[in-house]
Amino acid sequence: MSVRKIKLHSDGHTNGETHKYRSGKEAELVERLKVQNTKTPDVRKSLVQRIREEIASGNYDDAHKLDAAVEKMLTDLYGS
Repeated sequence: MSVRKIKLHSDGHTNGETHKYRSGKEAELVERLKVQNTKTPDVRKSLVQRIREEIASGNYDDAHKLDAAVEKMLTDLYGS
């Protein structure tokens, strides 16, 4: 396996002054996530705002929601 280094900005972008270096399997995962991100539809701003408000007020903390989100993320990343 060849080693690839990816320069990441502290917020995850590939530009900027602060960098983290990743190689090997981590670099491959970053690349897969970038590809997945390009396939992700635009986020509905109103939904994000509502969820942020629920989190801030303490009404979003629900184990079922967390389990469903983790399951969907894993399915999206690795398939069924």
